[in-house]
Amino acid sequence: MHTSSLSDERNYGIYRVIFIGAGFSGTLAALEYVKYEDAGNVLILDENEEPVGKLSSSYNQCYKLHIGHHYIGDLATAEQCLLDSIYFARNYPTAINGDLKDPWRRGVNFILRGSLYSESEVREICEKLKDIYKTKVELDIANKVFGEPEDFIKFISVEKFPAVSSHLSLKDGTQEENMSIVMVVETGESQFDINKLKSALKLSIQNNLKIQFSGNMRVQRISYDMDSLNYVVEALNLVTQEKVFYKAESVVNATWQNVEYIDRQLSLYNDQSKLTRIKASLLVELPSELFMMNTCIFSVGPYCSFTNLGNGQAVITYEPCTNLGAFRSGYKVLDEELRKIIKNRITTDSQFGKELSEQIISGCARFIPALSKASLIEIRVGFVKIILKEDEEYTLDRRESPIHRRQEDGIEVKELCYFSISGMKAVRALRNAEKLSEIMVRNIAIKRIISSVIEKMKDNLNRNLCIDGSYNKSLIINATLYYPIKNFLLTELGNLELNYLDVSHVDPECIESWANQIRLILERKCVLSKDIKSLFEYSSAPSFFSMPNSNMMNNIKYKVKQFEDLSSSHKNIK
Repeated sequence: MHTSSLSDERNYGIYRVIFIGAGFSGTLAALEYVKYEDAGNVLILDENEEPVGKLSSSYNQCYKLHIGHHYIGDLATAEQCLLDSIYFARNYPTAINGDLKDPWRRGVNFILRGSLYSESEVREICEKLKDIYKTKVELDIANKVFGEPEDFIKFISVEKFPAVSSHLSLKDGTQEENMSIVMVVETGESQFDINKLKSALKLSIQNNLKIQFSGNMRVQRISYDMDSLNYVVEALNLVTQEKVFYKAESVVNATWQNVEYIDRQLSLYNDQSKLTRIKASLLVELPSELFMMNTCIFSVGPYCSFTNLGNGQAVITYEPCTNLGAFRSGYKVLDEELRKIIKNRITTDSQFGKELSEQIISGCARFIPALSKASLIEIRVGFVKIILKEDEEYTLDRRESPIHRRQEDGIEVKELCYFSISGMKAVRALRNAEKLSEIMVRNIAIKRIISSVIEKMKDNLNRNLCIDGSYNKSLIINATLYYPIKNFLLTELGNLELNYLDVSHVDPECIESWANQIRLILERKCVLSKDIKSLFEYSSAPSFFSMPNSNMMNNIKYKVKQFEDLSSSHKNIK
């Protein structure tokens, strides 16, 4: 962990929680957290001028309420997509695009002969999702957000879609018989209106007195101040170019493609298991003959997608050239061209932008010919995050590729009161926000108790100060150990299985009781040296803590051994 002791003349804005990133994950998490009565004041920082701004990955996407049917190879991911979309649509019904009766609102999946998955596999997962939706509606009629259960998923004829090419071709333009459509799946999959949703979130933030939003702020550095037990966030005001400093008890890192980079500043991300993919899409003006065209995807493989926004515009992608590249999350991007794209995005008037947009439009036109008459509005750059297992290869055209599963909720408790959140799907952000808020409340309560205990330890040292201003032998040892113990309590004790800790039935003011609980749990596991024990001088009290797991215990024992070695080095002090 990057720690510091700050005693300079800086003026800090001090908050209970700082949320870094104002996409869906950051804004929804902040709004959920402040619902708690004792939540305290929070700050949201973002590079954009407003929440869910144009640089946000939440803005640069297809806006689909995914029902999961395109995750044919992983039922768990498919089911999670459906449940998250139902929940999202229930809570933001006015942000759903169009009416159930609008023909363009229903999604269509065109399964090609060269698909990675067979027709029987497609049919099987669709039937399972249909049963899940039916069950959810039977349990609660409010879950009927995608129409009647019997109409939720249908298998229909391709003849219903004259706008789709009857002779599909590959990227090089050669005709391929095995590219023909073999199955058409029509679903209740819908889209949300990004502008309506953005306005709703912005208004909720403005009307909440506990939340302060600060835009045009780029977070440059984050550290931990061991004196105040707060996180210190350093940001650059992109308008004035001035540095601004903030402190908070807790931090939520919701910066999506930058999550791992920021985590690394606190030494909280050191592996290479995550891959960030850069993906371009086009916002286009449609020719009139496609105004009623269903949102659709050609699958399963590196083909084409078309999202009708219902206003004469659509978002389109063509997989052979939409995917611009990938890099290891949290590490320097080595490819110079990718660095330029990340920094400057892609403009419609640049040579690269012109070539890319022409390739995407012409590629999509092979599937929907009338798209050749579409006109470009803007080029969008988004980021997709993939978690790789050992020896896995990232690719679009293999069944076992990790791109065909997205089960992770992306919530990570990196240490006590520091959280990272990388929702793998936009619609997962709301459920994640509720789950994260519960974890945050418990973490902050526990940190405050531990902090109070630590201050009590410090008071004990001060009360035992000799008349001449010096410490006796035992207190010299304790004073030497004070800071490492302080860090030990915050990092290791804070990482215990906290779900079993009943903070609601323990008076936070009863510091002696809590100090004894901390001492007892560590002592029972034989991890306290004699000198460390002397810092806890309180009466007996029952323990509300659970025991650490074996891996954590090994780590604790190793650190305490370091403390004991340090203590031994002072044995000759008189």
